[in-house]
Amino acid sequence: MQTPFAGSADQNSLPRGDPHSDIEADAERLLRFSKSPSPDPASQRSARHVAEVGSPPQNSTAAAAPSAFRSLAELFVKGKDPRGLPDGDIRQPWNAKRGHGPTHNSTIHPPIAERPRFPIPLGTYPTLWLNKIPGSILLRLFLFNLYSLLSLESRLGLCPDPYLIPQPLCLVLLLSIMSAPAGAPAEGFPVPFFINGIEVHPERRFNVVSPASGKLVHEAASATEPDVRAALSTAAEAFKTWRNSLPRTRRDVFLKAGEIMEKRKEELAGYMISETGCPRQWADFNVSTAREMILDVAGRLVALEGSMPTASDPNTGAMILREPFGVILAIAPWNAPYILGFRSVLFPIAAGNTAILKGSELCPRTMWGLCSVLHEAGLPAGVLNLLFHEPANAAVVTQMLIADPIIKKINFTGSTMVGRIIGKLAGEHLKPLLLELGGKAPAIVWEDADLDNAAVQCALGAFLNSGQICMSTERIIAHKTIRAQFEKELVCAIDNIFGAQTDAPVLINAVGVTKNKKLVEDALSKGASLLYGDPTAEEASATRMRPVVISGVTPDMNIYRTESFGPTVSLIEIETEEEALRIANDTEYGLSSAVFTEDLRRGLRLAKEIETGAVHINNMSVHDESALPHGGAKASGYGRFNAAHGLSEWVRTKTITFKW
Repeated sequence: MQTPFAGSADQNSLPRGDPHSDIEADAERLLRFSKSPSPDPASQRSARHVAEVGSPPQNSTAAAAPSAFRSLAELFVKGKDPRGLPDGDIRQPWNAKRGHGPTHNSTIHPPIAERPRFPIPLGTYPTLWLNKIPGSILLRLFLFNLYSLLSLESRLGLCPDPYLIPQPLCLVLLLSIMSAPAGAPAEGFPVPFFINGIEVHPERRFNVVSPASGKLVHEAASATEPDVRAALSTAAEAFKTWRNSLPRTRRDVFLKAGEIMEKRKEELAGYMISETGCPRQWADFNVSTAREMILDVAGRLVALEGSMPTASDPNTGAMILREPFGVILAIAPWNAPYILGFRSVLFPIAAGNTAILKGSELCPRTMWGLCSVLHEAGLPAGVLNLLFHEPANAAVVTQMLIADPIIKKINFTGSTMVGRIIGKLAGEHLKPLLLELGGKAPAIVWEDADLDNAAVQCALGAFLNSGQICMSTERIIAHKTIRAQFEKELVCAIDNIFGAQTDAPVLINAVGVTKNKKLVEDALSKGASLLYGDPTAEEASATRMRPVVISGVTPDMNIYRTESFGPTVSLIEIETEEEALRIANDTEYGLSSAVFTEDLRRGLRLAKEIETGAVHINNMSVHDESALPHGGAKASGYGRFNAAHGLSEWVRTKTITFKW
């Protein structure tokens, strides 16, 4: 069958769909490193037995060299990593949880654990067995070239039988692993998918480059058609049982995930920093806010309920059930990946749906971290599946997922331009959507405002994460009587928070910098003035740009209507409430906004007239918390994340009537 993807599927990747399929073949691969063209049956049986869940056969010749392997283990532990654990703390590899480093008291994936002698596809454990093992070249050879490793062992006289994987070699692996930090692929490792609770490492990959350094961070798996089909069938199968799971079961998974987030917060923040170039504070905020969201959803999900209205016929009863949709497609971006990624799947899963998360190709390891937390917390296999793709395959993968009948509803967070495409595709297949799209947030600063607070909040709202937030303040609408003083306060606030003494902020790519510079250049050429910053400044890399404020912006300038999604903000002068509202609403967007005034009545009056999904009085426009519904108006999307509204999005009503 002709595939629309560039490249073919990896024939040696993990089994897709049924977790048991092709695992016998994986065990057979253990025999391929034999020097002999036809190994004897006894050796075959012994090698197969070692690959099974259970101890090696009693007559295994691997037991003939324990002292040699103990010496080798000591070499690894003492020479390469002095934090080795004593023998009593060693666990066999099949007592470690797949994909998350060593877990002392956990088991492997349940479908395999239910079959005590089921062969484990050893090639699927590189993340587990190579977790943060610096310099362990022999172990890398063991995992990626068994033939070379065993040949080396034979030459060293450590393994008398080249057909066997010696039991003591597990000692080497576990001593190295148990002394390493848990939870992540080693640096430079290709980031895998999650399909059916298993990490998938296909041959096809793409590069992930740090926007801060311009260097290759790692590679990531790139989905092809078989991967998409596997994720779809797996999610559909998992839905059959997950939809009937008890709310308290789902709650307990989320509560455990919250604990894991706290334990792994440094690791998770590190992924986000390395892939997106964001400041440490923004990464920490993402992790902590995502954790709060997990706990909030855990507390809410048991409250989902139906109703029994009174029917018009006294002999008829009625029930209104609230049922999950089925398999949900979640598409989350890179700019706040833990907050936006978690919310895209938490609410659907909490409501009894299963999900496929199409993670951003700009931060795959961050998205992997997100999913690994939920899997480590005990989320059943197939309930959450994770795919990435190289940029060239974006259209094909997205269209394939949306068009498939298995997908019942979609949520997308991203630009309005892409949102229109997603909406069109979904409309062709009559699929409901939740869209959270772009913004052009206004901040009205009235004449009675606390200017010090307004300046700080506007600076933060405009330049947090280099302005790469959909709720970022893009237009400051200041009253004429306080404009001059406010400008001074704003410049002071920007200097204090994002001053020149720090490194220039990083944008996700050079395209964003170029876009912002062109918007500023166009405005200046049409009469605007530069209030703060230097858009022509040469920075350390093409992905860096310092904050810029321009005043005197008018509707004929591109920046008046275009979402900059960068470190640029416009200042516009007004005199009346009517003028302020006209400018605030003179945009296709309607996600968030802010009003600064000491008169609460005026603040509420303005808030009611501003056409946005949220208005924040005396606070910045960037405001998103789990207890408050979040979403937009106009071209900023529709539907709501967060709170009770966020759960209600992912259930549909079913009416049942019955005669007494």
